[in-house]
Amino acid sequence: MQTFFSSKKWFIQHLWQKQALIYAFFLASVWFIHLMILSVLTAMHLALDHNLGVIAEWLSDNGWLIVSFTKLTTFLIFIKFLELKSDLFKKLKTILRNAMIQPRREFLVCLILLISWPIFLNQVTYQQEFLMGLSDFVQILVGNIVFYGIDILFVLSLDSLYPLNGQRDLKYKHLVFPLIFYAANRITFMFEMNIQIALIPIFAIMLFLGYYRRRNWTLPLYFILMVVLSYSIIYGVDLVFESRHSLFKIKTSSYAFGMWVSAAVMILYLEWKKYKNPEYIFLD
Repeated sequence: MQTFFSSKKWFIQHLWQKQALIYAFFLASVWFIHLMILSVLTAMHLALDHNLGVIAEWLSDNGWLIVSFTKLTTFLIFIKFLELKSDLFKKLKTILRNAMIQPRREFLVCLILLISWPIFLNQVTYQQEFLMGLSDFVQILVGNIVFYGIDILFVLSLDSLYPLNGQRDLKYKHLVFPLIFYAANRITFMFEMNIQIALIPIFAIMLFLGYYRRRNWTLPLYFILMVVLSYSIIYGVDLVFESRHSLFKIKTSSYAFGMWVSAAVMILYLEWKKYKNPEYIFLD
């Protein structure tokens, strides 16, 4: 596969385009594996004489388990059987071992503002019937880490296979990859997840953080644990459970608009801080 994409006859010339093609193929593989999993699960339910309503309810209750299993299975198969094991798996180990940085003050300020603005702007309503079991919390925690984390690790590792040619390629990557992520997941997980347009700025922030000052996986992980989980558990915008297990419920229009504005402000602010204090700006 690597020889195919590296061929001079291949019409894609820019390395970020090669990365985008491989990433799209990975997400297409996620769609195929997910379709197979759903087919097996549906056949098992039908064998037990369950109607479509029961099947839909089961998928809703176990959505994060299905999504996590699909992503992890595809990720392992993709590495093992598509001739990327010797390169990609080795690079992933390098990223996990070396690409760690401590969060700086400007990053923590952004996280606090992202978490607190819905309450300060009075864009949430309290849900009196708040109820969350331990299994629900574990599903939300593990599901979000796997759902976003697998893609971030995969996207970062592509730089080791096809290093980008400067900041121009990186800017294209920041613009195109969130769109691919949104479109692919909206098509793939239409039965389990409520994919909103706000997923684009969320993934754009994670991708930006993955390259902030140096390539790393720790800042996106902090973002998932602090921001994404806060919105899922506190504000009721979980991709699977929505507001069924949340303390508050945020207005849908406010959430989408707020995430776009927050992403723009956060990226501009962090770029300004990097310009004012440019130490440790390099890629592994």
